[in-house]
Amino acid sequence: MMFALVLSFLLPVCAAFLLLCLVWPGGRHVRTDIGTKVCLAVGIGIGLSSCLFFILMNIGLTGRAAVIVDGTLQVITIIALAMVMVSRGFTWSSEHHGKRGGPMDIVGLLTIAFYFVLLVQIFVFIALSFSRPHGGWDAWAIWNMRARFLARAGADWREAFSPTLGVPHLDYPCLIPMSIARAWLYGNHESPIIPVIISLLFTFSTVGLMVSALSLLKNRYTGLMAGLVLMGTPVLFQQSLLQYADIPLAYYILSTLVLLTLHGRDAPGRKRYLILAGLMTGLSAWTKNEGLLFLVAILFSYAILVVFRKGRGALWPQSFPILAGLMIVLPAIVLLKAHFASSNEVVSPQNLDVSAKQLFEPARYQDIAFGFILRITSYGDGRLSPFAVLIPLLFLLGLDPGYRSERGLRTAALVLPFMFMGYVMVYLITPNDLGWHILTSRDRLLLHLWPSFLFSFFLLVKSTEGDVRSSTPC
Repeated sequence: MMFALVLSFLLPVCAAFLLLCLVWPGGRHVRTDIGTKVCLAVGIGIGLSSCLFFILMNIGLTGRAAVIVDGTLQVITIIALAMVMVSRGFTWSSEHHGKRGGPMDIVGLLTIAFYFVLLVQIFVFIALSFSRPHGGWDAWAIWNMRARFLARAGADWREAFSPTLGVPHLDYPCLIPMSIARAWLYGNHESPIIPVIISLLFTFSTVGLMVSALSLLKNRYTGLMAGLVLMGTPVLFQQSLLQYADIPLAYYILSTLVLLTLHGRDAPGRKRYLILAGLMTGLSAWTKNEGLLFLVAILFSYAILVVFRKGRGALWPQSFPILAGLMIVLPAIVLLKAHFASSNEVVSPQNLDVSAKQLFEPARYQDIAFGFILRITSYGDGRLSPFAVLIPLLFLLGLDPGYRSERGLRTAALVLPFMFMGYVMVYLITPNDLGWHILTSRDRLLLHLWPSFLFSFFLLVKSTEGDVRSSTPC
């Protein structure tokens, strides 16, 4: 049973890693940028396998039949990708042999500190998860409950989306519940460890991606600093224990911005990075409804940047790769929203009149501003706010001289405010009590953007020995 549960994650992640090795610019070396590829493979593997399982169930394959077909397709994919890699002469060794960025004594100390904190957090996460295996209220009332319907109902699995159940948020996307149900069907057992594993993988893949991407784009010193600040954010660890979909969404937002930044850096691999960025954008929309807002934000921001740099004539050829990546996931999203999801409780035709009136109430703007400003200053749960750590770092390190030419920063400068204003708009029109809505959701909404904000911040500031691209795999 346990082997089958592990296999349900191992197969798609291995397939995604091999695919990344094939499409990743930089030669035929598996170990090149391996940290970044492994962290991206986790999200791609889990996300695409959940889409595939959803499609299989829609064509009538449920239960063990779906598992057999899914597993067979995964194994065939791995064998085919491995054979292509062998035929192309891939080797394990990395092609890079340069020096690490940053003074070796500081980098060494930061490395020790990073891995110590990482191991402690993983240990505490596992220990606390055993004492609270079902996570928070949203986990067992929404995500895990829907997963149980999907795993148990067989041919009647569509009843998981029935309004007669009285289950909240029936319009929520299916990455988390479909991934849980898929693993349960693989192991033929509804083990509570599966949601824990998914939360652990996304949480620490987010940390790993932050460190490895900044080590790749700048240097290891910068990557480790960013990783420590991210792990020092209490909300990240708290939300990981709750098993909600907010950390997976934060992961996909960060992944997209990382890939768009790599797209701006490496001319030979630009289209490949864009296709992967489109895929990650699609998977964000398959994770939470806020991911649909992120999808709009990415397309809108990218279009503005392309038109500004190259004119309207370049918009379609420059945007085609990102749309191609998006199309891999879009059919599953459209199928879910068109045939299964009921109307959203916030954006509902029944509430249009009330929502329109609320847009012109100054007190709501004041309450929203006060609620967010108050929380940002105490985002560390009353202790030292991570935002307060960044201010002295900015003055100490200064701005990087080449930040104006960093396309990833330009994208983030448009996308993150767009997302935040979208969240503010939801608060303005919500039919729920505004104070309750802000209090119960602002931490999670800020967490969606926090890893990407940190990534952008450390791209913006100078490194100790200049922004040399790290050549050591992280």
